[in-house]
Amino acid sequence: MTFKAPTITALEKGKDYLQIGTFSKSESVTRLIDSIKPAYPIAVQSVVVGTGTVYRVLIGPLSADEAGVILVGFRAAGFPDAFVRTGK
Repeated sequence: MTFKAPTITALEKGKDYLQIGTFSKSESVTRLIDSIKPAYPIAVQSVVVGTGTVYRVLIGPLSADEAGVILVGFRAAGFPDAFVRTGK
């Protein structure tokens, strides 16, 4: 699947990412990416779950300080379930 953002298989070790959505349909991923300001680094992580694939839309990699500030902004902008993931 090709998106307007890089597709990654793993998060960078020690780096923070803001997960703003998880989708099973690529069209939903594309709509979300198109709605985000281009100032943010966006990545899509594809994860095999059972017999299907889900796509995590992530902002990052970010420093811990950036992640906290951007998390507050995204939650206020209508993403109440957004959270920070850290690469291991």
